[in-house]
Amino acid sequence: MENFGSAQVRSYADTLSSALNALSAGPAIIGVKERSDIGNNIRTLHVARNGRKGRHFVMFRIGSIEGNDVIDVLRLLHDSMDLERHLPPAEHN
Repeated sequence: MENFGSAQVRSYADTLSSALNALSAGPAIIGVKERSDIGNNIRTLHVARNGRKGRHFVMFRIGSIEGNDVIDVLRLLHDSMDLERHLPPAEHN
């Protein structure tokens, strides 16, 4: 907020929310990438979508709770970061 102002903060929060809401349709949406290179069952979705700009990834995996598939969001990271470095240790191959 200090660098970009409250209007930009609200706009970017909307962008992040839009990406997370898109995931509610399931992991097969456009833009999801399987990332077996960084961990077992790890996928990413870039938040830039539907004309919105963004420089972050949602890192997630498909899990199960009581027999139902769920999307387990692991991290929200800037796209310049080393994704593997920011996984919890148990998530590595």
